[in-house]
Amino acid sequence: KNAQALKKCHYLIIESAVKMNNYTYSNWYKKYVSGDTGLWLGNGAGEQYLLKPMTSTFKFLNTCGQSYGYSFVKGRPSLVKLLGMKENGEENE
Repeated sequence: KNAQALKKCHYLIIESAVKMNNYTYSNWYKKYVSGDTGLWLGNGAGEQYLLKPMTSTFKFLNTCGQSYGYSFVKGRPSLVKLLGMKENGEENE
């Protein structure tokens, strides 16, 4: 309730996009989730449906790995390097 009163930030952390499908029609989901801004970690950004790119012609890397993700800002996805995460066999950078 304090975060809602401040009207600053809302975070929704989802482990499985499939499990989130049940909530997409809920009032709280419609109120706080825009679908065009967020962060997708790891592979699968092109197959998910919660964060939508502005155009359907954007080419996602399907094998970007756990060290990368996509930042969606107003429907514009950008590949980003995630700090502090490394894959098996990857050295610290």
